[in-house]
Amino acid sequence: VLFDNMSENPAKRYGDGLFKGMMMAKVFCVHMVLSLGYDVLFQDVDVVWFRHPLEFFAQQIPQDEARLNALGYGGSDGNVYDIYFQDDGSRTPRYAPFSANTGFYYVRYSERTLYFFTQLIRQGDTIIQSGSHQGALTAVMNEHVMYRGLRIRVYNARTTDYFPGGFHYHQSGNKTFMKQLFQRMNIQEQNNIKNNNNLVNPYLFHMSW
Repeated sequence: VLFDNMSENPAKRYGDGLFKGMMMAKVFCVHMVLSLGYDVLFQDVDVVWFRHPLEFFAQQIPQDEARLNALGYGGSDGNVYDIYFQDDGSRTPRYAPFSANTGFYYVRYSERTLYFFTQLIRQGDTIIQSGSHQGALTAVMNEHVMYRGLRIRVYNARTTDYFPGGFHYHQSGNKTFMKQLFQRMNIQEQNNIKNNNNLVNPYLFHMSW
């Protein structure tokens, strides 16, 4: 029913009725796939890939598990992290303490993640009231991290360049990053990737904000 009622027209402003419906749909689609027992890579439509992000997680997750399990931080199911997020870049209280961006994230199926998204759906009134999928997810996630053992990882936008976004474009104060990104894009478009090892090499760019 939710998807049948989704309008083909864009929302007229942030937080209007169409926008809130879209925010709810973002939760339902992830929950539906998790319910089938699959991992989920979710992204907004304003994400452009330069490299396949699933290749990153296929390499990164075993490294995380080997390193942290050796230190005794792994869970009983062997998962070290349940959800991997892009950093939003914003450090406002609204998204504290993790500043996770809900426009790009990777969820590993487990009882914890399925329960988390089930609870997020049940608290959908928070999304409708606030008009924000990200704010509601952050609030519910904070509780599940503290009380349910949910484990998340956010790739710091200030120290990594795997998943850059609006922070890098608007407020990072480091214009060199975006210049190198556009330079790499031009080089790749010309099929000439020689002598560009010194350029940034992200997996994607998310035009958030």
